[in-house]
Amino acid sequence: MPQSNLTPRAEPLRSATTSTLPTSERQPRPPSVTIGKPLAEVFAFLRDFSNFPLFMKNLKAVEKLSTTRSRWSFEHDAKLVTWDAVIDAEEPNRLIAWKTTGEAPAPHFGVLTLEPAVGDRGTVVSLKTDGDKQPGKLLGLASSFVGKDSKSQSTVNLYRLKAYLETGEFPTIEGQANGRNS
Repeated sequence: MPQSNLTPRAEPLRSATTSTLPTSERQPRPPSVTIGKPLAEVFAFLRDFSNFPLFMKNLKAVEKLSTTRSRWSFEHDAKLVTWDAVIDAEEPNRLIAWKTTGEAPAPHFGVLTLEPAVGDRGTVVSLKTDGDKQPGKLLGLASSFVGKDSKSQSTVNLYRLKAYLETGEFPTIEGQANGRNS
């Protein structure tokens, strides 16, 4: 039997992003999606916050107050809740970050990061949102805006964004027959 020149590894292979940092310092990657559109087009769409209700569930409207300030209207328990937000950081075609200002009923922040997809296949968009961890009613409102956990709602919103930008609509089963009576 021929001898192999391969020697077994003492340690299993690990990702460089997780193996070099202690557990307490690791930052999980926020939910991401690849959109089959050019980076500049996706950034321009996202920079206009009035487009957010097109893909964010329960967000009814975003009114532009200035180049960096906006007023958001959100439906919660059949009531319309509003707050103001300000763009906290912006790097063209790379990053948009916002946060609530003033007496927001559900203080939160959001960060959208964009990068070109490998092989010129569109744009990778990541979305991180998080409500302040406040007790009581405000936590319920914040969690309903960002999701039971912000990662799951961010994922849903990203897939809705992808569908909207690539097809102009959202896939849904609403109004379709379920086949029970066939």
